[in-house]
Amino acid sequence: MPEQFTPVNYTCSVPLQLGTEDVKIKSTDTQRELIGVDLFVHYDGERNPQTIAAQVANAVSDEFELQQISNRGTMVWPKAFPETFCTDQWTCRLVLKARKSDDTLNRASIIHLLKKFNDADIDVVKTENLYCINGEKAYAKGQGE
Repeated sequence: MPEQFTPVNYTCSVPLQLGTEDVKIKSTDTQRELIGVDLFVHYDGERNPQTIAAQVANAVSDEFELQQISNRGTMVWPKAFPETFCTDQWTCRLVLKARKSDDTLNRASIIHLLKKFNDADIDVVKTENLYCINGEKAYAKGQGE
């Protein structure tokens, strides 16, 4: 039993009643546009962001550009503090090059990019697609963005 607090008594409480009615979700017209992808990679070699950037640049297809590399949420490429401690997990943000109003990106483009990373022996452990919804970024900005 507590020595400083009064014991709580729940005998008078009412149990939670879950509704049985259907939940209605209002549909809205939204414009969703795929504009890039974050590729989370495992790289156990030299923990130098320049080395990883060069290897990624060789694997990136023509429609993407490497925007930044981060490690533990800290941007390490193209700008970085040399004293930043890096682990073997890196996030490479790749976005559609020179976006124009008629440029589109699709999931097949990302699958092709993943194949190029695989061919370059870059171990992708996770992906997160980057979308704009109604013209607004619907993803977290990277440090320095």
